Amino acid sequence: LRLAKSSGDRGLGGYVIALLVTQSLFLGDHRRSIAFAEAALRAAGDHITPALAADLHAMQAKAYARLGDGASARACIGRAEAQAGRIHTGREPDETGYVQPGLVDVQVAEALLGLGDLSAAREHAASAVRAPAHDRGRVHRLAMLSHIELLQGEADRAAGTAA
Repeated sequence: LRLAKSSGDRGLGGYVIALLVTQSLFLGDHRRSIAFAEAALRAAGDHITPALAADLHAMQAKAYARLGDGASARACIGRAEAQAGRIHTGREPDETGYVQPGLVDVQVAEALLGLGDLSAAREHAASAVRAPAHDRGRVHRLAMLSHIELLQGEADRAAGTAA
């Protein structure tokens, strides 16, 4: 973070903080995830790219969902989707290249799953599966869709999705 700050690259600083959001989500520290995401959005300011903004808002949505705050989660979902619609491949810096088509959809599916909205979660997971992805991303998307199908009582469909 100090290197990003000393270079004056506010977008890179936002990305570094986004890595902290990812780690705090993984550790289950949802309030810290939200705070880090807000800090990243502020730090990057006008220099934030649509991909990074979409990723940060989607991660915030997941954190709010895990805290049971549906209104805040849905507001973040709306912001994530709006930013995802502004992503232009080739105009993003290398560090946000991981925000590929479908990533925001699978993150939104995870947030909606946390809110108990299986129908909407399934729609987003299915949309994520239809988008091109690298192997690891594809596996994650298929696993999410299969998981939701299982929760909806569709074991055969889930097995087919996972196959």
